[in-house]
Amino acid sequence: GACTSDVQVRLYDPKARFAIIKTTRDKYPQVRSCLAFLTEIKQGVDSLKVVASTIAVSGSARTARNAAFDEVKKRFFARDFSGGEQWTNMSRMAMEKELQELEECLDKIDSGC
Repeated sequence: GACTSDVQVRLYDPKARFAIIKTTRDKYPQVRSCLAFLTEIKQGVDSLKVVASTIAVSGSARTARNAAFDEVKKRFFARDFSGGEQWTNMSRMAMEKELQELEECLDKIDSGC
C-alpha cells in the first residue's frame, strides 16, 4: 500500500541479519511504521520470523554504510559465549572474512545510491 512507493531495498543480508532501505525524506515515517508491522520474510517456500528495528536514519549512502558496518561489527564482538564456546583462531578468521565480504557489499551501495 502506502509504503511501497519510493522505497528500495538496497541490501538484504540474511547472514548478518540486516537490510538497508532507501526512501525519500517525506516517506521515511511511513516506511518506519511499516517496518514495525513486519513479522516474517519469505525465502522461497519457507518464511523467516523477524523483528525489524531501525539502527540509524541517514541522509547519505556513506553514513548509512558506516552505521550498518558499525552495527554488524558490534554484534560480532558482542556474541555470548556463556555456553563454553570461545573465540578460536578459526572463528575469528571466519568472522573477519564475513566482515570483509559485508564491507565489499556495503561499498557497492555507496556507489549505487
